[in-house]
Amino acid sequence: MEGAKSAAERKAVIAELCRMFAFSQAKAYKVLKEAGWQSGRKERKDAGSSGIAQEELKLVASVLRNSVRKNGKATMGVPLARSILQANGITIPIADSRLRELFSGERAIPCRGGNSPPAPYYADALSQSGTPS
Repeated sequence: MEGAKSAAERKAVIAELCRMFAFSQAKAYKVLKEAGWQSGRKERKDAGSSGIAQEELKLVASVLRNSVRKNGKATMGVPLARSILQANGITIPIADSRLRELFSGERAIPCRGGNSPPAPYYADALSQSGTPS
């Protein structure tokens, strides 16, 4: 990939990689990045930060956590939790898909109930939001 000097050459390399391994373009770039390739572009200054305050994120997480049954099944999704909070005067300034991204992580928020399976919403979202506490 370092040998490709122009964008057209890079596209040809990516297209060949996609054809050979049946990858999507995103997967091909991910594999190249894992192998150590860098595009040379600067990272955005706001990368890793979020447009939502920590308190608002905690509110959404608590609404979602409280909607989990004892058997571990979630009864409420992010859009419904957002509409409930909006009905109570709390605006969430980011999209539902971004909220779900913030809630994805490795450690699950424990549900209400003894040995039930973990809830589908994650605690790492509170630490990944990038907003100061």
